[in-house]
Amino acid sequence: MNELLEGENQDLRRRLLSQLVNCPDAAETRELARRYGPELAHAFSSLSDENKYLKVKLQSSQRAEVRAEIRAEQLANALRSDEEKRYAFGLARDAARGSISSKVAMLEAGSLGSSARGDVGDSPVFRGEDVPGPVAVLRDNKHLRLRADANEHCLCTEKLQELMDSLDDNLKSYERNVWQLQVNVLEDERTELQMK
Repeated sequence: MNELLEGENQDLRRRLLSQLVNCPDAAETRELARRYGPELAHAFSSLSDENKYLKVKLQSSQRAEVRAEIRAEQLANALRSDEEKRYAFGLARDAARGSISSKVAMLEAGSLGSSARGDVGDSPVFRGEDVPGPVAVLRDNKHLRLRADANEHCLCTEKLQELMDSLDDNLKSYERNVWQLQVNVLEDERTELQMK
């Protein structure tokens, strides 16, 4: 048994001596490792931590970029909705003005015809009487269908009602977008505070 152990020790010595011959700088390498190993390990750990921090910052920047794109899209949609609302309002106003102008022209034509027959005093225009027009009714802050007198027929009533409904829908959509934008901003601030 002792001879077997002695033989293994001899073999290990030969291997160590051969390694020292093949690697003459092994002792110096071990000395450098003992001297600078802890410092290098600390520097490597610091670099690893900094790399993790930079990854977190990159992910945060990417999320912020996505949030900014969503916010810009929401603002663009809100602006488009506001422009559509203004355009619809302008159409309704022009339609109302055109209806009033046509009524005035009809009244003037009627007054001229009655004037030719000598009935000038019976014309509403020359009598100074107010001609009743369509009346807009609101219920629950929403426009109801325009009602006109039985003697007055407004050809654009249905179109005006559609435009009024479109205005109400666009206004509600615009308000929802504004509220959702504020909620998104608050959620982003909360997320950033949690990350800090």
